[in-house]
Amino acid sequence: MHKNWKLIAPLTICLAAFGCGEGGSGSGSAVASSSGASSAKPAASSKPTSAPTTAAAKPTSVPTASSSEELVETDLSPRGDEWKGFTIKAPKDAKVMDDLGDCRVATKGFDVVLSQKKNKADIAQKKKALEDLAKQVKGKVTFKNETAEGFDYTFERPKMDKPDEMFASDDFFMIVKVGGKNVGCFPHDSAMGDEIEKARTACKTVAKK
Repeated sequence: MHKNWKLIAPLTICLAAFGCGEGGSGSGSAVASSSGASSAKPAASSKPTSAPTTAAAKPTSVPTASSSEELVETDLSPRGDEWKGFTIKAPKDAKVMDDLGDCRVATKGFDVVLSQKKNKADIAQKKKALEDLAKQVKGKVTFKNETAEGFDYTFERPKMDKPDEMFASDDFFMIVKVGGKNVGCFPHDSAMGDEIEKARTACKTVAKK
């Protein structure tokens, strides 16, 4: 729970990512399963987010060193004043960075995005954006395990090399209520395999001092 394609990631990036993302899985409080794990973190999106008409550069690349499985409290304030006091439990070598205006926490094997933007911290708006994107790419989105805190979903889209065949990815979207605000939390576009569940676990630890 988002592999979210992010609601603001460009459609052109999403389509380009379909070819290289095949074989992996895509981005709520319920469980979405997927298999495999990425060995490196691509900078571009591979999951649906939104369908703006202009392309945007992806943020700083994540650390390449292996991360510890132990999660430690990570301060999100380096991302900006709006994140002052917010924390999330992440690997000790995780890096806090910008992700198209959102807050990304990542290292090898771990990649989570948090957003305070209304369209990324509202379940109804997130679902509509995914439905609209599915129509634009002639794909299909199926929602499951829906609760008041989020949902899991499967996004299907045509393969780049075989347009008549569909490639499916699993993902999730979660709303965390903390500090009087709704914070959207989901895996980064490049997250794959067990990184999805690592992101889900981390999203449940978001807090504010």
